[in-house]
Amino acid sequence: MPVMPRSWQMFGRLLLVVSVLVVVLLIDGASGQLLNYWLLESMGFQSVFWTNFIAQAWLFAIAGILTFVSVAAPTFFYDVSSDARRGFLWVGLLLGLLHGFWISHEYLEFLLPTGLEEFGRTDPIYGLDASFYVFELEPTLYSVETLLLISLAGLISSFVCSSLSRAGDSEGSVSLSKSFRRFGSWYTMLLVLIAGAATAYWIWLGRYQLMFKENFHDSTEGSGRGPEYVDVVGFFSYKNAYAVEALAVLIFGAGVVYLMWSARVRREVTRASIAVVFLVPLALDVTFRSVTAARDYFFVLPNEPEIQLPFIQAHIDATRFAFDLEKVEERTFTPRSGSDPLPDFERLMSDPAIENAPLWPGSVARYGRRVTPQYVQRILEAEGDMTVYAPSLEILNAQEAIRPYYGFLDVDTIGVPVNGKPTMVASAVRELPQDISRIGVGIFSRPWLEAWGQRSFVLTHGHGLVTMTVAGGSADGDPVYTSGGLPSKSEVPLLATTRNAIYYGEGFVEPAFSNAVGVKENGISTGQDRAEVEYPTDVKAGITMDSLLKRVVIGYETGEFVNTFFSAMIADSTRVHVVRRPLERVQAVAPFLAVDLDPYAIPADGGIYWMVNAVSSSQYYPYSGTHWFGTWADLDTELRPHVEMNYVRDAVKVSIDAMTGQVTFYKWLDEPVINTWASIYPDLFKSAAEMPADIKANIQYPIELMNLQFNEVYPYYHQKDAMTFFSSEDLFDDADEIVGPMRGISNAITFTQSLTPWMATPGGALPESQEDFQFVLSKTWTPQDPLNLRAIGMVYQYGRDYGKLSVLKLPKDLYFLGPEQADAIIDQDPVIAQEFGLWNRIGVEVIRGRTSNLIIDGELIYVEPIFIRSRQNPVPKLEKVAVVLRDRAFLGSSLEAALKAAYEANGAMVNQPATLVD
Repeated sequence: MPVMPRSWQMFGRLLLVVSVLVVVLLIDGASGQLLNYWLLESMGFQSVFWTNFIAQAWLFAIAGILTFVSVAAPTFFYDVSSDARRGFLWVGLLLGLLHGFWISHEYLEFLLPTGLEEFGRTDPIYGLDASFYVFELEPTLYSVETLLLISLAGLISSFVCSSLSRAGDSEGSVSLSKSFRRFGSWYTMLLVLIAGAATAYWIWLGRYQLMFKENFHDSTEGSGRGPEYVDVVGFFSYKNAYAVEALAVLIFGAGVVYLMWSARVRREVTRASIAVVFLVPLALDVTFRSVTAARDYFFVLPNEPEIQLPFIQAHIDATRFAFDLEKVEERTFTPRSGSDPLPDFERLMSDPAIENAPLWPGSVARYGRRVTPQYVQRILEAEGDMTVYAPSLEILNAQEAIRPYYGFLDVDTIGVPVNGKPTMVASAVRELPQDISRIGVGIFSRPWLEAWGQRSFVLTHGHGLVTMTVAGGSADGDPVYTSGGLPSKSEVPLLATTRNAIYYGEGFVEPAFSNAVGVKENGISTGQDRAEVEYPTDVKAGITMDSLLKRVVIGYETGEFVNTFFSAMIADSTRVHVVRRPLERVQAVAPFLAVDLDPYAIPADGGIYWMVNAVSSSQYYPYSGTHWFGTWADLDTELRPHVEMNYVRDAVKVSIDAMTGQVTFYKWLDEPVINTWASIYPDLFKSAAEMPADIKANIQYPIELMNLQFNEVYPYYHQKDAMTFFSSEDLFDDADEIVGPMRGISNAITFTQSLTPWMATPGGALPESQEDFQFVLSKTWTPQDPLNLRAIGMVYQYGRDYGKLSVLKLPKDLYFLGPEQADAIIDQDPVIAQEFGLWNRIGVEVIRGRTSNLIIDGELIYVEPIFIRSRQNPVPKLEKVAVVLRDRAFLGSSLEAALKAAYEANGAMVNQPATLVD
């Protein structure tokens, strides 16, 4: 008859399967390490790789050896069979490899304490410098948890070995004394002591983790984050509860060791002694925590908020410092209104704000990954297109893609002087959109990018930077280009480039091979024939495919093993370009930096460079509140994992050559976190003084950092007083606007107003600057529920005033239009509504542009471009410009025409329909 396989046979087969999986895991890890080495070597960052590798190797070795010894050692303390001993040795080896592999990935945490710089700011409870929490606490916890895990693995191994011990078979019936004696070897007692001490120390460290305790029970933001009254004040506090609990664990561990020792030496263990060992520490811990909880319930809660105010204030102060809000300059701003004279018209029209009014902005808006229910129908009507607003992107793809395999994935705004005038231009790179379905601009087939040979050897790169002025347009509603075409050219010297090949960009997800055998890359043809190019051999870029190992590793890592390994087109002189997207390239070198998800392209040194903003951050700054870097719904986890932080600084600027992929890191700010990383990686960063002038002229404030500061933090923490904060008396809310296609005249949907780039003249109502004009990024707020304008936040981005944050607060007791109310005035005007309705009836979509609030000589002007787009040929045209001035809407064929109408009607046509001016 068939018989069930014996347990040891099944265990052996299981070990074999696990062994194979572990080997595969280690080979996969080794393959990734090799590719990472070749990648960093190609960019000149070998020292970064070796710093990381040495740290990983030490962690792997220490954790692996200790785990192996912990699991394998009991086989020598108990009389087990040779087969069992071999099995335990093998299990210990596998667990050691797995544990070492797992903990080696935490190398960044363990590198931090090796180069820490102090903040010079201490917490108000323990008096410790913030560097202890930011750099030391987490690796200490990791170490203690690792030691605890190793000791527990050893205890489990000891228990199993004692059960398998042949010496125990002769002891007869089982009793408490025999069980403790059988299990309680000297090695087991040592492990119990180690586990008890590690657990007690881990609990003790919880006293410091009170600095990150969340408190949400008091108001919209609660009393914030950090210890409250009952946590740290008095004997019966939670701070002391951690100490009592740690003591209880030590007593329990010592008691268990005593029971084992008693069983071995006295050969007797009573039930009473076991009860004492278990119940005394438990009673100690429960009693102390119960009294502390009662104190909180009967004394603290009835006296809130007064008793909590000092702790709330500590949280406010820490959060404002951690998110760099202490440097925000707050000013009172009262826009001109009523009978106040309007600015001189000629002066108005010559102001940089009007000359650069963002009618064709470098802005693309898409729905987040978590779609609000009110937007679902809109997406369905757009046949699944996740784009909300992208007229500049659409016109570029229609007019400047030119070749079917090229495309534009994003549009950004940069500021350059043109003919001596400050000028904002929208910039975009002509790429090969290999990941077009990911970014949500439509899912359609591009067969010329599907075959491996085409996308890897022939269609390998994009071409050129296309720019257009954001203001104005041609007579037929098109933008005015300042650079573009194939081949790329520009009459503006600062925008002209000579190296136009784009091998590294936002849409490149596949590898590309240069200098291949028997095939040339596709070039820019000016005639009817195909043009061919070859990557210059004297330009350093990519990884040289000069070994069989590189074929194996790169083929495996890119998912094209067979093609890469067997292709005769790949020779020793062939170079492969991998990790081609700017953000991935930055994170491959410096994963400890949080990167802004919106890189932008600039012309510099005759070439095209991607600029990436990176921030230094931590989630362990004491007493500070925690927020997400970027909006959770919009974060692209493929390009960057979610980053939670409670300390952040605009610390690093990164430039990436779009042709060579060479990455340069500039340490922009002198602050403790980035200084610590710079001491760990001394060859990684260049100083800000070493940044070339043409790159320095194009630095911008990180969009996601400003969103974090002004969307997430400032609306609460501009309330500097603890009682005001507690009562949420003056909460801000980000303003909304109507933007995107109007699916029917009554189907306008509001979206959160995005950050607005504009050119400003400093002084007067605006903060002073050492520059004559400023490239500004601004954010608008309303009160928590009403829609009227409450405040405008802004940051300067030019010259010596770069990074200057300010907020213009409007008087609480006066009413001024908010952006959504300005859009509503445009909607409600009968003449404008009639015009919109006419366009919709003749098969044309009306696209509401971004609402920009411009401040000129104390006058607040809302400007909104109006686009039309045929449903058959979706190419947007700038048809009209709407202006809201002094609570009235005006529509013109240009911004100047709309402003003329506003000036002519000021004070004379109250409550009359808007004037249409052509």
